[in-house]
Amino acid sequence: MLFLQLNYVGLGERIELMRKTVSGIMLTLLMLSMLTLAFNIRQVEAIESEDIIYAPVRYLNITAYWFSWAPDGEKIVLHACDDIHRINIDGTNYKRLTTDPSTDDVPEWSPNGKKIAFFSSRSGGLYWIMNPDGSDQSSLDVGNYPYVPVWSPDSSKLLFTFQNETDFYVMTVDVRTKQTKVLATDGIEPKWSPDGSKIVYIKPFRNETFATLFGDIWLMNADGSSMVQLTFGCLRYSPSFSPDGKTIIYNKVIFDFGKPGEPVVFEIWTMNSDGSNERYLATSISDQLLGNPYSYDGEYVAFTQYPYTTYIRSLWVMTKEGKHLTQINVPNSHDSNAVELPRWSPVDNKLAFITNCNLAYVEVETPLTSVSITPLSATVNVGQSLTFTSTVTGGIPPYSYQWYLNGGPVSGATSASWTFTPTISGIYYVYLKVTDAKANTSQSDAARITVATVPIGGYSFPIQVHTKAEPITPYIALIAILTAIFTTIRRKAKRKH
Repeated sequence: MLFLQLNYVGLGERIELMRKTVSGIMLTLLMLSMLTLAFNIRQVEAIESEDIIYAPVRYLNITAYWFSWAPDGEKIVLHACDDIHRINIDGTNYKRLTTDPSTDDVPEWSPNGKKIAFFSSRSGGLYWIMNPDGSDQSSLDVGNYPYVPVWSPDSSKLLFTFQNETDFYVMTVDVRTKQTKVLATDGIEPKWSPDGSKIVYIKPFRNETFATLFGDIWLMNADGSSMVQLTFGCLRYSPSFSPDGKTIIYNKVIFDFGKPGEPVVFEIWTMNSDGSNERYLATSISDQLLGNPYSYDGEYVAFTQYPYTTYIRSLWVMTKEGKHLTQINVPNSHDSNAVELPRWSPVDNKLAFITNCNLAYVEVETPLTSVSITPLSATVNVGQSLTFTSTVTGGIPPYSYQWYLNGGPVSGATSASWTFTPTISGIYYVYLKVTDAKANTSQSDAARITVATVPIGGYSFPIQVHTKAEPITPYIALIAILTAIFTTIRRKAKRKH
């Protein structure tokens, strides 16, 4: 079987042909040409942006073809000129970590910050690990053709796809014991859940001739047990967990092999981690969502768009719900290698990327879109309490709050809600100012509160007594009868005496 491997190892959507015979390579190229002719790729123009962030792009003035963040968000390890290098995000403390004549590539920093894994063509295996200062370099013999490794959250293992002549395997290697383990056959693009207990991966679509990196999403335990199919219908790729582990984001390709001429649509989707509630986020001719596209707090998603009309990549950010689609302006990004490999800092909203083979980053500052409070009008009495609550969307958390009463800040009123207890009657105006982590401030509409005076002695309420006119004649008759009876009794008593 010949594999049509659309592999994101290196930059862009590089198509890595199978390392086989010349005839195999020619057959693969022929298949690609046939697919291109058979399916009308939709001519998608650049997706419309709700905002364009002209945040300053900071260049580190160093060539890079691959990079990875340190867990403290202050340093980056990168590949350039066949070696591994380290540099601070502010451009200081540059150090070359490898000097071997062989090619060293694709460095990945461990979550605990103690090790760096990388590819190497030197003998002893393709995976190597070393300390962050370049010392203690050792090999992990995992065989030929492994893909980009993914560190486990506890930094004890590397998760990767291994490919032999006929199949793909999801495997791990223990960086201490160097023992490998096959977790799944026929699996690619594995990713850990944030707690390290689960692994999500793609089971690729294949027929008698070729297999692709498109397929259905599967979930299994970290030891390879309890495999569960989450999606049905193939043509999904690049799944990743959200930072809280509750959702999985992925790309989806919409086309039908049985309907030549139908448009090919690339979309970004998400679903719950159990496969339920699959929902659409955005349509885009986009790169794969490499690594984890979520920001450190899970609020934003970064991706690059690659329309077939221009073949120029642009950098985009949206909220986790697919809202506020925003293009980040990158100066001089006017060729096919304009923006590559966007990766979020693990501690803040810095978004690093490669542009024209240079390492750069921006601090994504999404403005606050709205601040609202409730109620906006009310009437209360002096001494009666009224609680205001707030809703904030957009911006970069954490937020700080300040409530205002008649234009002045209220001392101590610095929470998302505030309780107002007036002591004097009158008209009061209440509003809230919210400031996000990047000092962007937004103000709510003002609420109008009428406070009424309580009269001295409190409120009095008239007591109305219901009286009903009753006829008096029956009572007079009764009194007369009783009087007559009483008189008769007295007379009889006197006669006896």
